[in-house]
Amino acid sequence: MPTIDITVSYVNGTLSVSPANAQVTSQGTNVIRWVPGTGIASIDSISGLPNPPFTTPKKVKKRFKTTDNNSASSPTTYSYTIGYTLSVSKVSSTHDPQITNEPE
Repeated sequence: MPTIDITVSYVNGTLSVSPANAQVTSQGTNVIRWVPGTGIASIDSISGLPNPPFTTPKKVKKRFKTTDNNSASSPTTYSYTIGYTLSVSKVSSTHDPQITNEPE
């Protein structure tokens, strides 16, 4: 089961997600994990991903994970929202990146 890590960081007043548009190229079950990077105290929520192909995101300590059952026959892009808390100020906010499921 392939795992894709998406790192959420906040540096010099700018939030970034790496990779910004996660590409899921393996058919079948893939695990996607959102992990706090520089300047992020915790990932607080992941919302907006449909079930199926995604399972309901679950919080595991300071990060979230979901399972993506990619069965796309053509590229399909999903937008979602990340809720997070900054390390320094403990301010919470959201960001809207994407995941694209692609056929093999």
